[in-house]
Amino acid sequence: MLKHLVAVAALLAGFFLLLRGNVIYAPFIYDEADYMYAASRGFAGNWIDSPSLSLPQFVHMGLSARRDPSRRTELAESIRDANDLVFYRHWHGPLYLDWLLAVKGFATSEQMLRSFNVIFPIATALLLYFGAVWILGGAAGQLAAILSAALYLWSYPAIRANELAPHQLFALSVTACLLFLARMMQTGERRDWYAAVVASALAFCTLEVAFALIATVLICGHLVRDRLHLDLAFALKSLAAFIGTVLIVWPGAVFKLSFVKAYAFMAYLALFQKNAWGAQISVAGAWWMRFALSPVPWTLLAIAAVLLLSRRLAWTPVLTPFAIFFVSMFLAIFKVNADAPRYALPILPGVVLLGGWTCALWLAKFPNSVRAGAVAVVLVAMALTTLRGIGIYPLHEDPKSYALLDVIRENHLGDKKLLVPHDDLPILHYYFPHTRLTPYRDPSTIPAQLAAGAYDGILYEPPRYLPTPAVH
Repeated sequence: MLKHLVAVAALLAGFFLLLRGNVIYAPFIYDEADYMYAASRGFAGNWIDSPSLSLPQFVHMGLSARRDPSRRTELAESIRDANDLVFYRHWHGPLYLDWLLAVKGFATSEQMLRSFNVIFPIATALLLYFGAVWILGGAAGQLAAILSAALYLWSYPAIRANELAPHQLFALSVTACLLFLARMMQTGERRDWYAAVVASALAFCTLEVAFALIATVLICGHLVRDRLHLDLAFALKSLAAFIGTVLIVWPGAVFKLSFVKAYAFMAYLALFQKNAWGAQISVAGAWWMRFALSPVPWTLLAIAAVLLLSRRLAWTPVLTPFAIFFVSMFLAIFKVNADAPRYALPILPGVVLLGGWTCALWLAKFPNSVRAGAVAVVLVAMALTTLRGIGIYPLHEDPKSYALLDVIRENHLGDKKLLVPHDDLPILHYYFPHTRLTPYRDPSTIPAQLAAGAYDGILYEPPRYLPTPAVH
């Protein structure tokens, strides 16, 4: 046990050294501001999605926006005015909001609240470490524990994705589910299956891309159906485990079909909305960036593929869930052309588990000196490449968010009706909830909007204020 404690302590020490100076300290912006506003509405509202548009209302508004793209801003404004909590959660489940509700009272600043998010990568790394020891055991288990935990915990996304967002929590749920599936593939026991089902339900209550994980669960269950003794009673119990978990965490998903709205909206973004995730890079560019900022996990994954396809290492069933999940999640997020590190997190558990465990099983065949040398090379490479990524994209203070808030305070606009840039609306709405805000996407539309309604003033980019009389 002592060797495990020493290994975990070393991994955590490396994590906190890499994390130093990398927690965002600016005001909450866009997504974060909306999440915080949703959290401010309390647990009960997010639990049952109240207030929220009904599914027929959502479909009607969505079809209207599809037919007339010029109405999208108007529709988004009306949804905000209705305090639709599912909208403010950006169509995600409420599990991460429950976390924010639990800890926000202990935070004295935005940076402190963000720093609480470190619990998720740490918990994920602990699961990866002790899961490998539990399932594989022996030399392979020890190697897989160190490799997979380091590949995740010291990765650029784990270090840098500490903004308020549900992706770290989702990765934790995915990791738990995949480990239980690996154990099930090894033992064929139903208790591991049920545990995986519950973990997949928690992921479902966190992010929409959980459908890739659910597909993995179903495929793995089908592969070991004989050992699970699949029958109608077992299928009903499995369904009850999933739906029961969802009812505990997010009853609005069942009784209000909120998950349908979430999946419909995400499908719309993927199929019809250009640069829906705010990026200005291509799909190929986004995937190259994910590799370039975390090359070691992806390189080990490539090595694992070579070892398995060339049959230098015999296939073992415990790797099956990792491979299925990697392919499923890759297909699910393929078109996400976003450069933010959090968008790499949904697939990262599959990358580090498949790559780390496969390489560990291979390295277990070699003498101790070779194993130690290989692990040392991986750990040094992980630290250096993550430091390199941090150096390429250093954390800078965002002067715009401070300037924006200062404009409101200095001009005493906290209760005024304003025209504001679309991307500034969430931060202003959260920090100044009594302002009445109407967004514009293009300054050329301002005269028409002024003609259609009365406003006290206009905010422009860069942050500056003009009262409406000065415009005329």
